[in-house]
Amino acid sequence: MIDIALLRNEPELVRHTCRAKGSDVDVDKLIELDSEVRRMQVHAESLRSQQKRLGKGVDIEAARALKAELQQAAEQVRVLQEERDALWVRVPNLFADDTPQGADDEGNVELRRVGENLPVDEARAHDTIGAKLGIFDMARGAEVSGSGFYY
Repeated sequence: MIDIALLRNEPELVRHTCRAKGSDVDVDKLIELDSEVRRMQVHAESLRSQQKRLGKGVDIEAARALKAELQQAAEQVRVLQEERDALWVRVPNLFADDTPQGADDEGNVELRRVGENLPVDEARAHDTIGAKLGIFDMARGAEVSGSGFYY
């Protein structure tokens, strides 16, 4: 997940990344939800502060009303956070500065090649190599679990 501060401070970069990677995340909706979560958190903290001050007094009815309002605010924060987080996890990671951007794999650039590729006629499947090296016991695997399996 990207840092939420990056979303807040550089929303255009996040929009560009979403477009370039073909993501359908509504960045404006995400920013709006994040602002609403933060606003509601401040409101809930304010209510907690008032509740603590009233707790020292004797006005029980006001304290009960404040408690109910605080519970409602906390629930709103939870719901908004879930909605924000559901969008937030869908935001793709940013491109590295030196990453070429293309529409598909054709835009990829080969930086280096390590080792040599085997000619096609010499390439073998893992089970053939394992049998040749003696690390797979095909007969025992077929006996225990059926044909096509090996140890």
